[in-house]
Amino acid sequence: MRTKRGFQLYTGMWLLAVLLLALMLIRTVGDARIINYSGLVRGATQRLVKEEMNNKPDDELIVQLDGIIYDLQTGKGDFGLTKNNDKEFQRQLSELNGVWSSIKDEIYAVRSGRSKLELYTLSQQHFEMADRLVLQAEQDSNHKLVNFILVYFLILLLSIAVFFIVNKRNEKTLETTVSTDKLTGLLNRSGFEAAAENLLQQSKGNYTVAAFDIDNFKIINDSFGYVQGDQLLRAIASALKHWKNENYLCARLDADDFILLSEASDTFASELIAVLKLAAEEQSFLKPFGTVGITYGCYQLQNNDEPIKTIMDKAKLAHKAAKASADKSLVWYDEHLLEKMMRERKLQEHLQSALSNEEFELYFQPRVELSNLQIVGAEALVRWELPGSGTLYPDSFIPIFEANGSIAELDFYMLKKVCRYLHERMIQGVELFPISVNFSRVTLYREAFYETFHAIVDEYAIPHDCIEIEVTESAFNDIADIVLQMLNQLDEEGFPIAMDDFGSGYSNMNLLGSLPLQIIKLDKVFLQEADSNERVKGIIICAVELAHTMGVQIVCEGAETQQHVDFLREIGCDFVQGYYFTKPIPQRAFDEKYPHFEQRNLLPHRYMTKSDISMVPNWEKRSKRMFEEILAETYPGFLSLRNEKHQIVYLNQNFRNWIAKYTDVDPLGKTNIDLAAIVPENVADTFMQCHDGSLDLQKDQDNITGVKKLLEFKGAAGTDEPSQYFDALKYWVTIDGAKYIFTVAYDVTELYQEDMVNLQNALTDSLTGAQNRRYLIMNSEKFYGHYATVFDLDHFKAVNDLEGHLIGDKVLRDFVNFIREQVPGVLAMVRLGGDEFLAVFQSGESAEGILESLKQARTRYESLYHQHAKLSFSIGIGLLKAPIEASLGELDQLMYEDKHRNR
Repeated sequence: MRTKRGFQLYTGMWLLAVLLLALMLIRTVGDARIINYSGLVRGATQRLVKEEMNNKPDDELIVQLDGIIYDLQTGKGDFGLTKNNDKEFQRQLSELNGVWSSIKDEIYAVRSGRSKLELYTLSQQHFEMADRLVLQAEQDSNHKLVNFILVYFLILLLSIAVFFIVNKRNEKTLETTVSTDKLTGLLNRSGFEAAAENLLQQSKGNYTVAAFDIDNFKIINDSFGYVQGDQLLRAIASALKHWKNENYLCARLDADDFILLSEASDTFASELIAVLKLAAEEQSFLKPFGTVGITYGCYQLQNNDEPIKTIMDKAKLAHKAAKASADKSLVWYDEHLLEKMMRERKLQEHLQSALSNEEFELYFQPRVELSNLQIVGAEALVRWELPGSGTLYPDSFIPIFEANGSIAELDFYMLKKVCRYLHERMIQGVELFPISVNFSRVTLYREAFYETFHAIVDEYAIPHDCIEIEVTESAFNDIADIVLQMLNQLDEEGFPIAMDDFGSGYSNMNLLGSLPLQIIKLDKVFLQEADSNERVKGIIICAVELAHTMGVQIVCEGAETQQHVDFLREIGCDFVQGYYFTKPIPQRAFDEKYPHFEQRNLLPHRYMTKSDISMVPNWEKRSKRMFEEILAETYPGFLSLRNEKHQIVYLNQNFRNWIAKYTDVDPLGKTNIDLAAIVPENVADTFMQCHDGSLDLQKDQDNITGVKKLLEFKGAAGTDEPSQYFDALKYWVTIDGAKYIFTVAYDVTELYQEDMVNLQNALTDSLTGAQNRRYLIMNSEKFYGHYATVFDLDHFKAVNDLEGHLIGDKVLRDFVNFIREQVPGVLAMVRLGGDEFLAVFQSGESAEGILESLKQARTRYESLYHQHAKLSFSIGIGLLKAPIEASLGELDQLMYEDKHRNR
C-alpha cells in the first residue's frame, strides 16, 4: 500500500511538471504572435500613411488594422490572438489605438483636400508608440518565460526532495519490516545481527548473550492449538520488550527460539528466568499443563569485537548442551564446554575410522539361571578402546551417536561381532548360548532394519534363538505400527525379544501383554532401593508374578550381594545379572572364565498360566495380599475386575478416587455404560471408549496377550483443560472358577507428550534443524500436488576443504534459516542428504511466483556469502507426485540442468 501511494505521488508531481511545461510552451507561442502582430500594426500603419500621401487609398488595410488592434485588446478577434493582460501593454495599446483613430480621421480629411502635414506628424507619433508597444510585449514575454522556468525548476526540486524523503521513509519501513518478526514485533535474525553488531561497536561495556527456547513447545501447540501457542510467544516477547530500556536487544530467531543481548550483571540470568517464568505463569490456559520450562544457553562476551555470528553460535552451543542435559536448564559457555563439544565432535568424526579399525571391543556380562546358578547366556556390551584416551564406557559416546543418528552403525557393528563370535564357536564345535544385543530406538526405526539385521545373522548362519533383540522400555512407548509388525515377524522367526530397563521410567505392566516379548529385564534400580524399602521388594515380587502369568521370563539386573541372589531365588525370579557374579568382561576373558556351557533350552512360547498359585490376580494366600496391598494400592494407574456382565466387582483406590471426582455413585456393580450416563460428557466419552474395547467372553477368553487400547480422556467442555492419555490392557482371568476381565490402565500423558517430542526429533535433522528424509517419506501423501524445490549448494565442497567442517556445518544451518526467512510460502524444509535440501511450498503457490522468489533469494544469498568460496545454490522446481522417490529424481534432474546453466 505504501508503495502504491508513493507511486501515485511521484506520478502526480511529474504530471504537474509536464503540464506546466506544456502551458509554458503554449503561452510562449501566444506571446510570440502578439509581438509579431504588434510589429505588424507598426509597419502596416506606416505603409498605409505612405499610400495615402501618394493618393493611393487602401480601405482594406484600414479594416485589417482595426481587426488586429481589436484582437490585441480583447483576444476575441478573427486573428486568434490571446489577450495580453499586462497592464502596461494594455495602457500603451489603448494610447496607440487613440492615435490610430486620429490617423483614420485625418486620412478621410486628406482625401477631402486637407493638408497632409498633420497626417505625417500623427504617423511618426504612431510609429514611436508602436515601437514601444513591441518592446513592452517582448519584455512581458521574457518575464513570463523566466517565471515559468523558475516555477518549473522549483517544482522539479520539490519533487526531487519529496522523492528523497519518501524514499528514505520507505527504506526505513522496509528495513524495519525485513528486520522485524511479524508475530512478536521483536527483531528477527538478520535484524538482531545488524543491531547487535552496531551496539557492540558503539559500547565499551561488558555484555551477555542468552539463547533460549520453550520446553516441549510443540506439545503445547498440539494440545492447545497454534493460536494459544502464538499467544505464549507474544507474551514472552512482551515481557522481554519491557524488561530493559537501554543497551539491550532481543529477537525471535525461529519458532520458539529467542536470543537477547544485554549488559552483563551478576543477576542477569536470575532476572531473565524470573521475568519469563512470570510471563508464562500469567497465561491461564497453561495451568492444566503445569510449569512451562525454558532452557537457556548463555555466553559472557570476552571481547566486543567478536563477530556477532560467533557470539550467537557460542550461546547456541551452551543452549544445546543445556537441552542435552537431564538436570540443567541453564548452561554457560566456557572453555570446558567448548572442550566437551570439541571432544564429542571428535568422537563423531572418528566413528567411521573406529569401526574400520575395530576399536569397539565386545564385552560380555553373564546371565545366571537362579534355579541352579548356571551361566545360561550373556548380554553383549561395548567398550571403545580409543587410542590415546584409554577405555571409554558407553555413557560417554552412546548418547552422542543416538543424537546424530549414527548409533545404527554401531548397533549393527556389535551385532556382527556377536554373530562372528558365535560362528567361530560353531566352527570349533563348542556349545552356543543366547546373547542379547542392544538396539537403540533410532536403529529400530531405520528403514532397512529388518533387511540389515537378517543379512548379518544369515551371513554367519546363526540359530535365531541365540540372538536376543534387546530394546529399552522407553523405546516401546507409542511404538509405530510398522515397527511393531517387524518385531512380531522377528518373534515368529524365533528371535527372542527382550525389554531392557523395565520399570526405569514407570512400571508399565500393560506393555507385557501387548508386545511380542519373551524376556523382560527388571531395571537394577529396584534391587538397589529394595535394600532400604520393603514395599519395593513387593513390587519386584509382583513383577515376577505378572511376568510368569503372561508366560514372560524375567531377568533382574543389578545383583551385587548374596542377599540379592537369595531374595530373587525365593520369589521365583528366572535369571539374574550383576556384579555379584562378575562385571562386564572382554570376550576372551569371558571364554577363559566360562569355557563350557550346558546344552541350551529353547524359550517356551508365551502362554498364560492357569494354575491357582500363579494367576494374577489370584484371590488366595500370598498373591491376594500382594495384589491388594502392594500392586493394587501402590500401582500409579487404574486397576479393576469386571465380571462376565462387565460389572465392576473390584477397583483400586486410584480408580475409585478418579471416579469420585465426577460422581458420588458407588461404581461397584456398574458397567461402563452405567457410569457414562451419570458423569460429565467428556468423561462419558472415555467410558464409552472403554466399553467399545470390552472383551467378548466367547471370542477373547483364549487371547493370552489381551487387548490393548490407548484411551483419550478429553478435557472438560468449554475449558482449556488438555486431554489425558491412558494405556489400557484387558484380558480374561479365572478366579475361583469364575471368569473376570482384569483391566490395567496407566496415565501416559507425559510419556505420550515426550514420545511426540522424540518422534519429532527422530524426524528432524540434528545438524540443521530441518526435517529429514524419513519425515518426507512419512508425510509424502499430504505433500502430493504441492510445488517443491530441490536445492543443491554450489561450491560447498570448497568451503569444507578450505575452511573446515565446522564452518561447513554452520553454512548448512544458515542456509536452512535463510530459506525459511527469505522465501515466502515454505511449508516444510527437508534435508535430503549432504548439501541437498527440499522445500515444500503451501498449496496455492504458483511455479512462476516461487521461481521469482528463489531467484531474488539466490541473488541475496550470493551477496551475503560471497566470502565463502562464492557460495550459491541451484534449484529444480516441480509438483510432488507419487511415488515420492521418482518425483525427487525428476526434481534432481531439473536442479542439475539449472546448475549446468549457471556454470
